[in-house]
Amino acid sequence: KSRGFTIMELIVSIGVFMSLFLMVTVNFRTAESSNDLRLETQKIASDIRKLQTLALTGSTYNYNGTSTEMGIGGFGVKFSNGSTTYAIYSDTAMNYGVLDQDDVLLESVTLASDFSNILITTEGSDADAYLTFLPRSSMITFKTIIGESIVDLSAQVLRLEIYHNKVANKKGVIEITPISGQVNFYLE
Repeated sequence: KSRGFTIMELIVSIGVFMSLFLMVTVNFRTAESSNDLRLETQKIASDIRKLQTLALTGSTYNYNGTSTEMGIGGFGVKFSNGSTTYAIYSDTAMNYGVLDQDDVLLESVTLASDFSNILITTEGSDADAYLTFLPRSSMITFKTIIGESIVDLSAQVLRLEIYHNKVANKKGVIEITPISGQVNFYLE
């Protein structure tokens, strides 16, 4: 009688162990990417809520050690459809709630490299979307530019979808209701 293992038993044991190890590793990577999607969606929603709070309280915006007073039109954020960046600005000229040369660009935020884009899926807004938080008010304006015209979509819910390159079956969703000022995010 032999007290050891045969070579065949060792090969089968190693094969089973390696299969289990690969399954755990693949599932961990998928969960990690889903968590990245949730965190990035939460960060965008937090930036929106921060601007809303700053405008409501009349506070200054601090970025890289620089403080910027709120413009007479409040603070705003611009989302470009299909882009991986969004712009945070101070509406200094109160020019219809859109970012233009008279406003102060406070920060341009770029998503992490694993993210493909932000889509604006609100009906009537296939171009840029501008959210402006009016000073000392809970009011939010939601506008887009179609051709040469500024279109006010403040009666609609702004819906943003955030996509991650490594997560095929989920997307991050942010919904902003301009009338109530409510900002919600979730994975779908």
